[in-house]
Amino acid sequence: MARPTLSLLMSPGHICQLCFICLTTLFSLSRSSECSNYKTGIMGKYKYPMDMLDDQDNINFHFKVKVMKYAYVTLSPVAHDTTNQYEIAIGNSEQANTLAIRRCRQCDDEKSITTRYRLLEANEYKEFWVKLKSGRLEFGHFNGTILLSWTDMYAFDTRYVGIATGAGLSGDFVFCNNSKYASKQVSWQV
Repeated sequence: MARPTLSLLMSPGHICQLCFICLTTLFSLSRSSECSNYKTGIMGKYKYPMDMLDDQDNINFHFKVKVMKYAYVTLSPVAHDTTNQYEIAIGNSEQANTLAIRRCRQCDDEKSITTRYRLLEANEYKEFWVKLKSGRLEFGHFNGTILLSWTDMYAFDTRYVGIATGAGLSGDFVFCNNSKYASKQVSWQV
């Protein structure tokens, strides 16, 4: 049986395939090492597991969440609940699937929508993104679609991201350090 020659193995087609395989492997390894998972408790309280935000004037990050009904993300000036914090509420219920932006924890909605689509799943991660710049808060689906936006005319500084699920529910959040939202590699040690 004839052995392949070096010139056959080094043909442009083989080199491209080899480069693609190497780059794909490198990308998947580096991407997975930049993501951290955090499991919420069942008490419905916010956890602030990440380092201070790198750029308070231009916040941009994405996350995945897996929970049956209710997930919450907050942007706060301090690493605990306070009267000034933006809350994004994502909910599934028997009556409706809703999204809301609030200016404080569990206060009245500044803006909300109801959709027929299930926003959360107990056994599947759903991906979303958050942007905050100059008081304009946007929340969207991972494919780039803006689901909800609102501008706070009296915006305040935000420095921390908090996560929670509805009382009695446990959920998984995954944050990836693919944009400038953390000052250091994300650490989830609480």
